[in-house]
This record gives sequence, C-alpha cells and structure tokens, in this order.
Amino acid sequence: MTTDLFLAAAGVDAPALEGAVPPACLRGVDPAPVAARDGADTLLMLPTWTPRRPAAHLLPSFAPLTDAPLTFRFEVSALADGEWSAWTASATIGAANFAPLPSAAPPLTCDVDVFSAAPAVDAVRLRVRVRTAASARWIVAMASPSSAKP
Repeated sequence: MTTDLFLAAAGVDAPALEGAVPPACLRGVDPAPVAARDGADTLLMLPTWTPRRPAAHLLPSFAPLTDAPLTFRFEVSALADGEWSAWTASATIGAANFAPLPSAAPPLTCDVDVFSAAPAVDAVRLRVRVRTAASARWIVAMASPSSAKP
C-alpha cells in the first residue's frame, strides 16, 4: 500500500512543510488558492489532486494558524469511472451551522471526517468551508492511501 500526502498552505514556508513529510508520500505543496465567499462562509477550494493509485480512503486535515474561534467542514467530490461525484460533507467542527450537504453520494461516504470510496477514486476535489475572522495562515492536507499494493 502506498500513501499520497497532498498539501496546500497559506502564510507557511513550503520548504519547511516539504522537509517534514517523507519524500515517498509527498505529492507537493500547492500555493494557497483564492478563497471564495459563499454567504457568511469562506471556501478554500483546493486544486484537483490525483493520487498515484486509485484511493479508497481520503483523510483531509485543516490546521488554521489562529487563536480565533472558528467552524469548518470538509467537502469532497471524487472522480470514479470517468465521472465526478456530487459534493459530500464531513461533520462540522465548531458551533456554526452550514447549509446541509449529504455525507454520502456514490462513490463516497463520510464517517465524521474520513471519506471512503467504493469503487476507489482516481482524483479528488477538496474544499474547506470556514466561518471565522479571516486568517492569513493555514495548512490543508489530504492523505490518500491506495487500495492496491504497489
């Protein structure tokens, strides 16, 4: 089994992040995408990430480098069998209520913040929905272990 680790960061030194990740896992550090507003929310829309092998599990993480209270959730769409899935959402972390999104849409299901895919997916789109005072520093990562042995 191989694991890919995708990273994106704002206000954090990319070489420092690269040095902290085993080279066999690192799929690069993307620059911060432009954040889009969606009502009271900010959407961090990451680029399409393509694992080296189809991924059956997706584990996103978000590290906002702020002391301000915040609420966030992960939203994922995945490419399987040549088609993109509908957006699915993780559990919300924090006190705010976001507009509802399903936690399952074929091929994805989400249990709290772990997304599973059946069949395994070829590419992933991740966005982080955030409600807080603006923070110029954050790190987003997604681990995607493959479903097949190398």
